[in-house]
Amino acid sequence: DVKLGESSFGVVYKGSFRGNVVAIKKMKTVLDDERLMGEFENEVSMLDKFRCEYIVHFYGAVFIPNKACMVIEFAQYGSLQDLMKHKTMMQHKEFRIFMIMGYYTETLNQITFLCVGTPVYMAPEVLNKKKYTKSADVFSFSISLFECAIWKDPYLDKQFKFAWDIVDFVVSGKRLKRPSYLNEDIYNIVDDMWCQDVHKRINVRDVILKLESINI
Repeated sequence: DVKLGESSFGVVYKGSFRGNVVAIKKMKTVLDDERLMGEFENEVSMLDKFRCEYIVHFYGAVFIPNKACMVIEFAQYGSLQDLMKHKTMMQHKEFRIFMIMGYYTETLNQITFLCVGTPVYMAPEVLNKKKYTKSADVFSFSISLFECAIWKDPYLDKQFKFAWDIVDFVVSGKRLKRPSYLNEDIYNIVDDMWCQDVHKRINVRDVILKLESINI
């Protein structure tokens, strides 16, 4: 087994399961906290329902005295951030959802799995603790799409030194400007996706249609 990362909450190892290369996330403190254990169980239940070639495969979870871990498909290319550091391009189908979220390393520090997010991707209504809807996912995707389009961290500017700086920026209705090198059609789609008004925010089907219509 090869250790991929570690935090105060758990350790992620590279291993094998029935001939497949997998990532094994072993939790440290979850069993000592009923709330965290409940979150862990909920995430396992949700992950078990996902079966899609574009989502990292969930093999299962283990609950035994003093130990809790989950086994998922190993993303050999790492996170989107890893790819950006190496300036490596690849076919779109290789960008799994968890890769974009930086699943193996970024979320390790939060004992999160899927539902606990980061301010970088959170919609303003979610940050304001309002009802979570599909539109919030569209907003999150807009940040990922923008990140892929500019091929760097979207919040590198000095004004975003801390996470709450991003929160204040988004909640106040402000958005990132279009770099001169970014295709205007792509930026316009992103702009429709991160609209402050939930009811005016574009839906996923229209996002796909618009992206497919762009001639780059």
